[in-house]
Amino acid sequence: MRKSFAEIALRSFALLWQNFVLTYPLLFFILLFSMLMPQGEEPALEPRWILFFAGFFLIFSGMMAGSFAMIARAVRLYLEREKNPPKPPAEGEPPQLPTTFGDISTILKEFFPGVGRHFVHFVVGLLVQIGAIWLISLWFDHQMALAGGFPAAIQKVQALQNQAAAGTNLDAAKFLASLTPDEKSQLNSLGLLMLSSMAMYGAFFFVTAFWPAFVVLLDKPVWSAYWQSLRQCIVRPLTLIATVFLFIGLFMLFSLLPQTGSALLAALWHFLTVMLFVYLGIVVVMTVADTHGLEALPPLAAEAGKGTVLDKRG
Repeated sequence: MRKSFAEIALRSFALLWQNFVLTYPLLFFILLFSMLMPQGEEPALEPRWILFFAGFFLIFSGMMAGSFAMIARAVRLYLEREKNPPKPPAEGEPPQLPTTFGDISTILKEFFPGVGRHFVHFVVGLLVQIGAIWLISLWFDHQMALAGGFPAAIQKVQALQNQAAAGTNLDAAKFLASLTPDEKSQLNSLGLLMLSSMAMYGAFFFVTAFWPAFVVLLDKPVWSAYWQSLRQCIVRPLTLIATVFLFIGLFMLFSLLPQTGSALLAALWHFLTVMLFVYLGIVVVMTVADTHGLEALPPLAAEAGKGTVLDKRG
């Protein structure tokens, strides 16, 4: 019997709480990126920047493949333990301690086999996401051209960016009072266009958010994983809506935390953001596992003895 979204969300939180090891790959990637990213230089369409971001894209794809393989392992362990709970100790025997923290080694061992098995899938799947962003940016540029480019609004936005970069305190009321009717109209139109673009990609992102789970749980090729994600949203639309509201609600809650003035608070904000994205991944995998049932899931990479890219089927 399928679980409600509330049950899935609570189980996913319990799983993350018991297995902070699931956050390690993303934390390591962010640390590596911050160390190797040139400081004080603006990215440009130069060969060195193209090679830099291409390399990190491949590293990110590998990190995502291994991270979702770890999540799949953790979800299976959680559901198997729930389905077959440990037997109570016999009379006179000491009680058995919870084994959830003992899963760390088992979960970590899934990372590199997961990278080997799913790396190509995640490269292609993430390229689809980049392609969607590129198409939406083309639509944005086309709409900008039709509207004449919003020159007054662009100048005001650039002026605000320069003031913020210089550390000037911005007075919102004074800024609004300085706008002419034409500038206000252009800023409103530009804001609506940007909001529409973000809404378009947000809709695409969430209706296809389940594709990594179909790759790591059911070993689907990318095209099939995307199609199955769309079917998943059609079959369980309320789950999709609840996932969107949960993710956006938690992200807005975290955004209320101060991000400047204290290194500790800034570190806390970044850590909570990492946890949020890992939690979303767990919810996605847990939802697909709940939809299809534990019995329908094929063996994982480590169980099947497949750990190389040669094992790909599409």
